[in-house]
Amino acid sequence: MRNLPGMAYRCRNDREWTMEFVSDGCFELTGYRPAELLENGTVDRKRFIHPDDLDSVWYEIQSSLRTRRPFKVVYRIQTAENSQKWVSDQGRGVFAADGTLFALEGFVSDITDRKLAEQSLADQAVRDSLTGLYNRRYFDERIGSELARAGRNQHCLAVLLCDLDHFKSINDAQGHQAGDEVLRAVAATIQASTRGTDLVVRWGGDEIVVVLAETTQSGGLIAAQRIRHAVGKLSEAMKITLDLSIGVAVYPDHGETVDELIRMADRALYIAKKSGDKIHIGEEQYPLDEHAITIVFQPIVDVWSDHILGYEALGRDPQGLISIGQLFKKYHAVGQLDELKRICFVEQLKVATEARLTRVFLNVDFAVLERLAPLPKPPGTEVILEISEREVLHDVEKHLEIAMLWRAQGFKFAIDDFGAGFVSLPFIARLMPEYIKIDRSLVLQTVSSDTFKGFSKHLLLALRMYAHGGDHRRRHRNGEGITGDEGGRDLPHPGFPLG
Repeated sequence: MRNLPGMAYRCRNDREWTMEFVSDGCFELTGYRPAELLENGTVDRKRFIHPDDLDSVWYEIQSSLRTRRPFKVVYRIQTAENSQKWVSDQGRGVFAADGTLFALEGFVSDITDRKLAEQSLADQAVRDSLTGLYNRRYFDERIGSELARAGRNQHCLAVLLCDLDHFKSINDAQGHQAGDEVLRAVAATIQASTRGTDLVVRWGGDEIVVVLAETTQSGGLIAAQRIRHAVGKLSEAMKITLDLSIGVAVYPDHGETVDELIRMADRALYIAKKSGDKIHIGEEQYPLDEHAITIVFQPIVDVWSDHILGYEALGRDPQGLISIGQLFKKYHAVGQLDELKRICFVEQLKVATEARLTRVFLNVDFAVLERLAPLPKPPGTEVILEISEREVLHDVEKHLEIAMLWRAQGFKFAIDDFGAGFVSLPFIARLMPEYIKIDRSLVLQTVSSDTFKGFSKHLLLALRMYAHGGDHRRRHRNGEGITGDEGGRDLPHPGFPLG
């Protein structure tokens, strides 16, 4: 026994497994000498079995003893040096003739190397080799039980689909090796930002899925914000621009099956990217009422006389956090942009009427005008509907029909962004807009090129002469035609006299 690579023992079947005999191999295995483990020693067997394994070891051995079968249990021990080993314990009960159990005899051997090798192989089967996160195979194995537990306990469960923004540009600019390092760092950061019980999976490419048990929509939002914040700190540390877009789906609000939740998280991720919000939950839509957009009016000024010619209506984010382009982008991502534009147009008319403005310019498109039955023009207010030049290049007949319906209500028209690179003269000739707004790019080219200046001068002169009605021609000669708003930006003096 002295030469066996392990520990032979005989012990009682009490809760401490009081040792009556141990072989000399116990020292190499446990770091304790035989005398320390025996009945009058300082260490009982219960003390060096890992506390997390103690109950399962006791249960398995007692089950075998009840049927007088040999037992074989695998568990962890803590050595005298506080290190951890895996051991295999094989033994049997020693029974008297009358069936009384009076001892256990067995042999404990070190299987740490084998166990670690098995764990390594198991990890390779369920772990992503690049990031160390779980792979989709493990996700498929575990997600069913997570959903079943959530349903049984009537708890919510959140699925976060995280996508690294502009990852392809990192690979293209710095190479795939640098891209791999970034992906590993981001994966580790996301793992560190979650709870130990959360499931973090490399979904594919630069996408990572996080499954959060017992988490509501508000909890999912907080977790997503925490992850983005951590990646932001990583970005600073690595001195490289890193950010995440995250789509969130919650069981059972957005689905009760794996496919439904993943599909919804993917849809939410698309909205998060397209809207610029970075984080989006489900297909949650944005509010659509008069509070969804703020209306302001910008004066249009004659640069020669400083006389205010009218006011241009502009939309703004009610929170003042993003540009109008970004606000429209958000609503476009959830399919609500047309309705937002309709609300914006109606509110602009309402505010202009309440403010008693005598002349207002409202940017609108034919899709909005078609959806709305032609509204009555506010009395005492000249309302000019601005149509972008690029919009009038298609469906000319249909657009002219819509324009005539609104013109019959007293509305006037302006062609916006004229000269921005589109040719809309055929439409202009038939619509005969009251105003043409020269695009800033055309003005800049006119200033920088004598040749283009001559061309522009003759073009504008021809437009003047072709405009219908003597009063209209005189108004342009008096410098009341307007141009130039640089795509809706607020300019100190956005108006340029026509020509």
